[in-house]
Amino acid sequence: MKFFDAHLWYLSKYRSQNKNNDLFYVNESKIYCASKSLNLLDNRSYFRFYLVWIINSKWFNYFIMSLILANSIFLGLKDYTKENDETPMNRFIKASDPIFNFFVYFECVLKVIAMGFCGRNAYMSDTWNWLDFFVVLCTMANDLLPLIMGSSKGGSGIKVMRTVRLLRPLKLLRTIPSIRILISTLLSSV
Repeated sequence: MKFFDAHLWYLSKYRSQNKNNDLFYVNESKIYCASKSLNLLDNRSYFRFYLVWIINSKWFNYFIMSLILANSIFLGLKDYTKENDETPMNRFIKASDPIFNFFVYFECVLKVIAMGFCGRNAYMSDTWNWLDFFVVLCTMANDLLPLIMGSSKGGSGIKVMRTVRLLRPLKLLRTIPSIRILISTLLSSV
């Protein structure tokens, strides 16, 4: 079902007959989100419908996963033995890092607006999104602390925040259902 067909179907059927406040029909499937997003947008908002459609499209997920994979490759290529990012590769990786960070923020903001932040069926109701949100917060702290502290090098605290970026590849695991079940089972048994 194409986007405009889905939108027309949504307008004609779903908006008039929906009794379930947290149900969206998107990409030929039922998507459950919070009944209100950030106490501003309910499930009858066109803007929110578009965002739910975007975050549940396979192309959006492919794009985000390819960015994570590229960022993981860059983190693996970086030479950590050089302290001042002297090599051309390290300078390139450092220059590309804000681009990756932007898309990490962008994905989080889209999902929070589309799904809602807290509550039933919201962004934080999925434990995999806890990891995503933790990585987003640490990335944001890594970006903002040097601005606040006035130093671009940062201390050991900022270096710890940078290592949290190594958790980004774990987001790739959520796309493989069998591994997701295995990890969830492992975590619940602890």
